[in-house]
Amino acid sequence: MSQPKIITSKSGSIFRITINRPSKKNAVDSETYKLLIENLALADKDDDISMTVITGVGDFFSSGNEFSASKIKNIAEDPKSATTLVQQFVDALIGHSKVLIGLVNGPAIGIACTTLALFDCVVCTDDAYFSCPFTKLGLLPEGTSSLSFPLIMGHSKAAQMLLFSEKMSANEAKQAGLVNIVIPRQLFKAESEKILQKYAQLMPQSLLKAKQLMRTQQQRHLLHSANQQEIEAIQHQWIQPETSRNVQKAFSKPNTSKI
Repeated sequence: MSQPKIITSKSGSIFRITINRPSKKNAVDSETYKLLIENLALADKDDDISMTVITGVGDFFSSGNEFSASKIKNIAEDPKSATTLVQQFVDALIGHSKVLIGLVNGPAIGIACTTLALFDCVVCTDDAYFSCPFTKLGLLPEGTSSLSFPLIMGHSKAAQMLLFSEKMSANEAKQAGLVNIVIPRQLFKAESEKILQKYAQLMPQSLLKAKQLMRTQQQRHLLHSANQQEIEAIQHQWIQPETSRNVQKAFSKPNTSKI
């Protein structure tokens, strides 16, 4: 019997979404995207919920989009259909009304890294790293990172990740403003739970109204526009023959991290 790709639970005002694909380093496929989108919508509609938490099972938060030879071929043949779920997932994060917390239990790569800029709080293990290897593969920034990363960390640090495909350590990501709190791995489960319970004591109506004031309609519009522009650019990029060749070559290597 196959394991569920997403595990959810509700405890008081906290709704937890856990990516459960440890054998795939929590890579995100089409089914996982659909489940993430569905559960973000469920949390959004639940009046009892004030915080939505996303984390992963195992040593990886998520290695990003899952690629295989057949999937790469399908994307190259119909990039518009292939990127629809990515766009919907990012839009769901942008529009999410609850306080969004990422418990980053390990490396965050590609879409798993870029979308952290849309979270309200990111807590990570001290051995986590953050990587956007798009230009290594001939791909392009996603998850609104072309807008959000420069706003959060400044152009030079954003360029380090998005233009030059350089990794950031947990402490570097904290200094850059992408991460709020870094916790030693051996203490991560217990200490991150303490943080959640502390935040759960805050007044929910006040908490959600404060987020609404911080994430204005104008800001949401800019983020949705950035998402649309990135997706259109990515669709065009996949039409280029060298793109699928580069990605195919990269993911044919053993132990290659997904993006």
